[in-house]
Amino acid sequence: MEWMSAGARSDLEAAAHEGETMASEGNHQIEVIVDDLTEEFGQRIGAKQVHDEVMRVYGRFSAAPIQQFVPVLTRRIAREHLLRRT
Repeated sequence: MEWMSAGARSDLEAAAHEGETMASEGNHQIEVIVDDLTEEFGQRIGAKQVHDEVMRVYGRFSAAPIQQFVPVLTRRIAREHLLRRT
């Protein structure tokens, strides 16, 4: 990256850090979803099945260009699938 100006390099590094922060926040949100849905369905379905369903749904959105709504969609769709199992 020698060809890049210091300002552009700084912007690129800031964007990379922001992307890492957003990914970390997304992972935390998914963990919270797993915990919440395990509390709701774990006794009837099992914690592993709840976790697997959330991760399966989350995986469908892993390449989505806009990640902002992925946790909300993951929670909604996983919950609907889990409700059908009970």
